[in-house]
Amino acid sequence: MVERGGAGGAASVPWQHLFRGGHDADVILRGDDGAEVELRLAGYQFPDATVDDDGDEWDANWLLVAGRVRTARGTEWSFVDPALTTWEVAEVADWWERAGRGQVAPATAWEDDDGGGDEADGDSVPFWWDVLQDRGWLVFLEPCLSLGVGPDAARGGDEASAVEPGKFRILVGLGAEWAPPPFPEQAHDWCCVELRLTQQQLYRAAADLREELATYPRR
Repeated sequence: MVERGGAGGAASVPWQHLFRGGHDADVILRGDDGAEVELRLAGYQFPDATVDDDGDEWDANWLLVAGRVRTARGTEWSFVDPALTTWEVAEVADWWERAGRGQVAPATAWEDDDGGGDEADGDSVPFWWDVLQDRGWLVFLEPCLSLGVGPDAARGGDEASAVEPGKFRILVGLGAEWAPPPFPEQAHDWCCVELRLTQQQLYRAAADLREELATYPRR
């Protein structure tokens, strides 16, 4: 497994010590084909920061996120990077819960003229944050994480994209410091990992992430 640290001094943090080791401890999304995304909040990027007199909350609320990824093809990597704020982490948990209720519309698939081929697990495509958002993806200030729901046959997709009843095609876009190694020469390289998850898995991930966030509340 390749490990990489991100900006803000995160590279000095050994990623092995950021995970508790038990599958009931960290936030884990595990697909039925071996693909897996594991996340853990590792602390505030600036532990001593406070909200200034002008109301600027950003420095006080950036969180270090430790992650491990395995694609269905067996590619593995890890990262530690301050890419989400406290309120963005809450938004991720809310999105997972809404996806589990079937309340997130499927994201629009990539077209050939987008320059990246299809959305298959591990395929790299260039991204533009406004384009992703226009296509129904959840995006954040930093271009490291994006989330989408893939279409299935019942929603107009082809047979190859169909999933078992009761499962959802969750698309996890990973870019910049969260992208697979080698570190992209351009920060806009991007990879999509597909996870086929049940409602219960999504609900559990949302609950686990909120539990983690309770340790690092919005300041």
